[in-house]
Amino acid sequence: MDYKGWEILIREEWNGIAVDCIDPNGRVHPSCFCFANEEAAVDHARDCIDSKVRVVAEAIAS
Repeated sequence: MDYKGWEILIREEWNGIAVDCIDPNGRVHPSCFCFANEEAAVDHARDCIDSKVRVVAEAIAS
């Protein structure tokens, strides 16, 4: 799944659904949480991506 140029990878773990985000440079940003369903995992990944994109944009603007 692609979101703002990042790739969101969903996988099943023994204790729930895990999610990793891969940035446009190929760096993996794993989540330390597991979720009850895929929708919650994707929502968390999108929030993390939005946060990282915002931080980079603010740093460039400074």
